[in-house]
Amino acid sequence: MATTTANKNIKNVCAHMSGKPLAAMAIAAGAFAVSPCILASDWDVTPSIKVATTYSDNIDRNVSADSDVALEITPSINVVRDSRRLQMSLDYSLQNLFYFDESDRNATNHRLFSDLTGEVVDETLFIDLSASIRQQLVDRKSDASGDTISGGSNVSDVYTYSISPYWREQLGNILEWDLRLTHDSVNTEESGSDSDGNGVSLSVVNGTATGRFSWDVDYDNKQVDYDDGDKSDTETASARINYRLTRSLSAVLSGTYEDFEFVGDRGNTSPEDSTVGGGFTWAPSDDFSTTILYNDRVDPRPGEDSSFVSADIYWAPTARTDINLNYGNRFFGETYNGSLTHTSRWTRWNLSYSEGVSDFRSLSLAEQYGVAICPGGASLAAQCREFLPGDSLQPGEEFRLISQLNTDITEDTFINKTAFASVSLVGARNTITLSARNARRTFVADNESEKDTVIDLAWDHQIAPRTDSTVAITDSSLEFDDGQEDDIMRYRWRVTQQIGGSSIFYVEAQYYDRESNVASRNYDETRFTVSFEKFF
Repeated sequence: MATTTANKNIKNVCAHMSGKPLAAMAIAAGAFAVSPCILASDWDVTPSIKVATTYSDNIDRNVSADSDVALEITPSINVVRDSRRLQMSLDYSLQNLFYFDESDRNATNHRLFSDLTGEVVDETLFIDLSASIRQQLVDRKSDASGDTISGGSNVSDVYTYSISPYWREQLGNILEWDLRLTHDSVNTEESGSDSDGNGVSLSVVNGTATGRFSWDVDYDNKQVDYDDGDKSDTETASARINYRLTRSLSAVLSGTYEDFEFVGDRGNTSPEDSTVGGGFTWAPSDDFSTTILYNDRVDPRPGEDSSFVSADIYWAPTARTDINLNYGNRFFGETYNGSLTHTSRWTRWNLSYSEGVSDFRSLSLAEQYGVAICPGGASLAAQCREFLPGDSLQPGEEFRLISQLNTDITEDTFINKTAFASVSLVGARNTITLSARNARRTFVADNESEKDTVIDLAWDHQIAPRTDSTVAITDSSLEFDDGQEDDIMRYRWRVTQQIGGSSIFYVEAQYYDRESNVASRNYDETRFTVSFEKFF
């Protein structure tokens, strides 16, 4: 990698930029450009260039089935710093698409994933910055490929940034607190959907001086203003007090407060929920703990449970196994959340189920699902790893927003219930992964729902030390609230060759078949791709 040369270039760029204003996206992305000017040493800077050609026999993914050849030229840069006071990752690429038959399809797509955590004042004042640019499906009832080459007219650019300074302080051994302010923005090409959000959160926990007592208090308030005049307001608070009766048994008192104002195309609704509860925590070892509470609602709504039991269980029966389970009750009814992970010499198991309030905006800001680093062309979430500050891409990897296909671009709020399961059989030269995901979105205002079910099977085979083959089959079933039902089959085979440790060459064949109960949505597509990527 040309890190030393890149650092010299950074210093030259910084000298040229000195005193000049930063443009609109500089609130987030500019932070990553300015930071090298302050600390221009010890940066890992990796430029790359990708050139690929794709033939499709149905480039628009519709019943007309027009064929075309697309040339893709994508320069990219990856910047990483991991020091005591600054951790950051930035990956930017400029995808240029040129079509041989229909030049009006030509497109340029910016893609940015960036994240920074800085310590401004030692152990006291910190700041988190993030920014992203990506392409998102406008209407999931239509279709577009994840690489935007096919069906590109059904995608929109989505720009996000978030600025979050926070103050962390410890008052002797009495308490610790964390006060955070947040400003964020989500902008798209869809009229009226742009929004700005402002929030404040406070977390306070006890120190060691409280003896048998332990306690914590959390407060969060978020207000969002949309360009079309709509607003939303979210306010939550919780408190818990624990008193240790014995070495393993504690008494618990708790209280929660939720006040929402949801606004969107599906109407207005303002659920509010307050509870008080009491119970016990039993933790006989570091490997097991359970908390059971009996809760009363302060002001239950008609048809709502006035009292309910909630429970949390953590169990690590072995060093390679973790189990987390949660049961409760919120304004939308009973809630279940849980996860199980297990690894052995030859297998990896993952099970999870989650329920919560969500919308397109929070997914875009990656508040719930986050960014992952995946092998190029990976179709399974199980093949990806979590993106953390300081992470760098390896040859053949790419950033991906896991949640990007979960919903259309919309203001609507929904209850998201997602179940996921995967198992991988790992051998010396072969990895076979089977995964399944079922997601149901129930919209808050009108109680209508949509459902996705995805089943993936992938076989990765190491043909030679630098050559890999991936065969994958994906079955996606979509059910929409207007009665439309689609089933999409995807078959993919990719052979990847790593050249000299700094270049990636692959050939790929794909076939898509979409069957819908709406005749105009039916299509099939065959694609062939040849790609070369060079890392400098």
